[in-house]
Amino acid sequence: MYSSNSHQPSSQFGSPSSSPHYGEFVGLCKCGLRQVKRTAMTRFNYGRRFWGCPKFSVKLVFVF
Repeated sequence: MYSSNSHQPSSQFGSPSSSPHYGEFVGLCKCGLRQVKRTAMTRFNYGRRFWGCPKFSVKLVFVF
């Protein structure tokens, strides 16, 4: 039986309607700065959007 209040999995950034609205507070990271939207580049999460610290730096290494 289907319950109308059952939780359906959804992507946080899957559609414009679920994206944060202009001016919405997204939170602060542990260093106190406002988080920025990032895109994962790892093998298993490639392309996944998430919020993270603006101070986080990524070294890109390409293996051919």
